[in-house]
Amino acid sequence: NKGNKMKISRLIKNLNAGHLATNFFAIILALVLVGPSASQSLAYDLSANYSATSNPNGVWTYGATTTLGGTFSPFTTPTTALAQNGVPVNVWGFGSYNPEIWRNGSANIATSDGGQGVFPSGTVALFPGGNGIPYAFGVSRFTAPQAGSYLLQTTVQNYLNGPSSGDSDFHVLDNGTQLYIAQILPSSTAPGPSYSFTDTLNLAAGETIDFVVGRGLDGNGSASGVTIQASLTTVPEPASLTLAGLGAATLLFIKRRK
Repeated sequence: NKGNKMKISRLIKNLNAGHLATNFFAIILALVLVGPSASQSLAYDLSANYSATSNPNGVWTYGATTTLGGTFSPFTTPTTALAQNGVPVNVWGFGSYNPEIWRNGSANIATSDGGQGVFPSGTVALFPGGNGIPYAFGVSRFTAPQAGSYLLQTTVQNYLNGPSSGDSDFHVLDNGTQLYIAQILPSSTAPGPSYSFTDTLNLAAGETIDFVVGRGLDGNGSASGVTIQASLTTVPEPASLTLAGLGAATLLFIKRRK
């Protein structure tokens, strides 16, 4: 920006050929001033980045598999469905049957199953295939846009709280290798228990992280499903942090030389 350019200009004018160390550190400081974006984090959030019209949408793809870690098939059909209380939700699936993913994109609370399901604005729900459906697992897939370190955070809950609640299994996979598993038990009262997983991962460009829900220990897809929060945030590279540290040392060094 203009302020940084003025600072760099003053640094260059003050360079003295007889003070090589000062010149070196001044150059390092200039690099810090012009490159702050190198240390900024980028957040990829399942709810915030959800698309009602595009799949894939950026780093996120919604779909399903017949087996855990098996061949991934993206959902093909977007629809708008009405919750029991008339609030619209944006659905992706294969048409007329589960598995599916949906998000409450309205400003209102959506409800289902006589109030056993309560979904505030921004809630994302993920479902496995129902009984007899080949696609046993619903999947939300993140594909790393670039190599680097990512902070993964996810929390899931049973989507129903009450007598209709069923069980599910939830997994986080890295290129098909399981990082986390939780058995989501039926929940009789709200709020039900939450299941969380956090890790820092070094990912290659194109590496995939799958958030997967299945039919649970009983293998019965009836009333199986979760509400899910999931995000991956880039972690600044150590080199960027080191450069920033050198910049701070530069200021101290130049001040002492005056």
